[in-house]
Amino acid sequence: MFSDRFNKCLPFVFQQEGWKSDDVGDPGGLTIWGICARDYPSQVSQMEGMPQEQAKEIAANIYWHDFWLKVGADDYTDSKNSLLVFDTAVNC
Repeated sequence: MFSDRFNKCLPFVFQQEGWKSDDVGDPGGLTIWGICARDYPSQVSQMEGMPQEQAKEIAANIYWHDFWLKVGADDYTDSKNSLLVFDTAVNC
């Protein structure tokens, strides 16, 4: 389902985002694998009670559809550029 390039870049985003965060200063609220409750309330609520690896699958689908495909990350000349654009999209 995912492209090879996405599969290579996704671990970096997961490493940077981490498993779970609920920083009071973060307007996104509870965040799981970088997916915030403000933007994805039902998905984050669902992921909260799951094992980390299962929650990663939901986060990966969100990253694929709502970030990777929307910025056309597979269209760049190499994986470094794809990762740069993808990670920037995630952080914006």
